[in-house]
Amino acid sequence: MSSNVSHLLQTAVEHHQSGRLREAEAIYRSVLGEDPDNPNALYLLGVVALQTGRPEAAKKQFERTIAVSPDYAEAFNMCGDACSALGQYDAAIGHYRHAIEIQPQFAGAHNNLGNVYMTLGRLDDAAAEYRRAISIAPEFAMSHNNLGLVLKALGRPEEALVHFQRAVSIAPGYAEAYSNTGNALRDLGRPQDALDQYQRAIAANPDFAEAHNNLGTALKDLGRYGDAVDHYGKALELNPDFAMALNNLGLLYDETGRPEGAIASYERAIAIDPDFADARNNLGNMLFQLGQRDDAAEQYRRTIAIRPTFAEAYRHLANLRPDTELAAEIEEQIGRPETDDTERMHYYYALANICHTREQYDMAFNHYAAANRIRRATLDYDADDHARYVDQLIEAYSPSLRDQAREWGSKSELPVFIVGMPRSGTTLVEQIVASHPRAHGAGELPLMASFEQAIPGYPDGLRQGGRVVAADASHRYLEALRVYSDTAIRITDKAPSNFLRVGLIRLLLPNARIVHCRRNALDTCVSLYFNYFVSGNEYSYDLEELGRYYNDYLRLMAHWRDAFAADIFEIDYEDLVGDQETTCRKLIDYLGLDWDPACLDFHRNRRAVRTASSMQVREPIYDRSVQRWRHYEKQLAPLVSVLEAEG
Repeated sequence: MSSNVSHLLQTAVEHHQSGRLREAEAIYRSVLGEDPDNPNALYLLGVVALQTGRPEAAKKQFERTIAVSPDYAEAFNMCGDACSALGQYDAAIGHYRHAIEIQPQFAGAHNNLGNVYMTLGRLDDAAAEYRRAISIAPEFAMSHNNLGLVLKALGRPEEALVHFQRAVSIAPGYAEAYSNTGNALRDLGRPQDALDQYQRAIAANPDFAEAHNNLGTALKDLGRYGDAVDHYGKALELNPDFAMALNNLGLLYDETGRPEGAIASYERAIAIDPDFADARNNLGNMLFQLGQRDDAAEQYRRTIAIRPTFAEAYRHLANLRPDTELAAEIEEQIGRPETDDTERMHYYYALANICHTREQYDMAFNHYAAANRIRRATLDYDADDHARYVDQLIEAYSPSLRDQAREWGSKSELPVFIVGMPRSGTTLVEQIVASHPRAHGAGELPLMASFEQAIPGYPDGLRQGGRVVAADASHRYLEALRVYSDTAIRITDKAPSNFLRVGLIRLLLPNARIVHCRRNALDTCVSLYFNYFVSGNEYSYDLEELGRYYNDYLRLMAHWRDAFAADIFEIDYEDLVGDQETTCRKLIDYLGLDWDPACLDFHRNRRAVRTASSMQVREPIYDRSVQRWRHYEKQLAPLVSVLEAEG
């Protein structure tokens, strides 16, 4: 190499390293004018092309480099990057493997090969390559981050968290790794810790749109809806075409009872990305909640057209179009060798619903049982632990605690808590109340559960930590309710599992109304067993565990009535069906509202209903769900045995 070529090359590299890519490119070409086969100039010209968004040109330069220097490992590696950018994944894999053959300890090539495997869904292969990269270069932060992504995708968030945390310990300014740490913590049910990590990501890179989006989701999980909207908005300000942020904003609007905003957000996401299957499915869910059956079915169909293996969409569609043609499609999907257990579970639920509609009860139960076995295997639930927890609640919430805590909370009469076992008529009762012109239905809110989690050592720590939480929690709860309506004098929270928190409700909000929905035990349990829940209700997928949970529920409610002197309005589903007006009038009177006949026409209320009963409450009162369990009497022996043993 002549001294002039050497000098030119050094000057070009200096420009390149300083980000003056145009100047560097011009000098690299000058070098090639004097020395056409200079491998470094060829290679670096390819790097500039790749950095400036020209992967095809970059690929040609790297191929020229390899032609004149067949042992140039870095050129093979970068050629792999160019091919990957062009979607030529087989070629990329070949180039990365060549780089590794030349230089077995090439950690970057192992990492990049892992990236291609990740893109192709070959997660185990990707993990293996990232581990090889880390074994060669233990301080390779990017490979730790990437391995974390694979482990998270494999459903191993605890292991993923270790590698994300290792990445940020190596590279404290690694914004993506902070954001990914937050994602893993959120998967582990630690939204407050996740929030901290997203904030660190934004501190490292204030213009990181994805971190703002993720922070919005953590804030939503914590009930801080206004702050969540702000961060979704910031993500969209930074990236107006951020379809995922629009989808998440739609989910927030859905959760806070703003269906128009939800629909608009989903439609914007779809306009940006017409093949965004999740957004289409969510739009279908929103339309379903509004009772727009045909429009919802159309969106589910479009979802399936985009992603033929979208099992959830099939499950939703089966609730709307339980026909023979759909059943045949689902059976075909079940039979595919590549169908995984989660997909198969949703397909079984769909087939079960179709069979139930056709009155093929034995076949329906078999499908429900198959789906529930799969679902149960994914859950960490212990019936003995739950029974002990109920024992703890009964012991902690004593009359002496009640007397001690009389002045802890707010005296507001705004909240109405509708509690009971899920599938006991809570959605119907909320729809009736929400039809009153001075009331609003907020749906199932997570707030009381979050307050519970904020008390150290709950429930035993109530006497020490309860007052501190109560001072703030009641205010925050009332503030959150007002997001849903600023005019209603009664706002419902119909999270059924709040029956576990009746004592806490009385401490925080002693003047709140509590409505307890009851239904025939077997009808309740069968309805639970026949439904899929995204989260919660882990006890409902095994008949014996379901029976034990129901018995624990009965004894806890008895405690709230007797030992804790809870003022609770009891409403029986069968009474509501048998004498609608009398029962409704008693309910409305208990709530301190004047009677309004709109409560009898609840089915005309167009509000969104975010539960499995969405379509049922679009109809007038009917009795076809009473004694539904008798269709499955012979299959329910394990459940009946448990209920009778402790009942």
